[in-house]
Amino acid sequence: METVLIALVATIGLVVTLHRNGVLQTLFTAVGAGSAATSVESALGGPGFGTPRAVEALVSKTSRAARPAP
Repeated sequence: METVLIALVATIGLVVTLHRNGVLQTLFTAVGAGSAATSVESALGGPGFGTPRAVEALVSKTSRAARPAP
């Protein structure tokens, strides 16, 4: 029972690590399921803080706000 619990925790940790580093999004996009991964992500509240997608969203929001008006 203890080994099953350890394996489960290790698997969850691996999945969270792959998500936080953007690897899962890249894999889903490569197999043609990028839109499904994005919809699941937005259903969960958007990209998690510190993930590459969250940083991209922050940079694009900041760059739009920093542009001078014509």
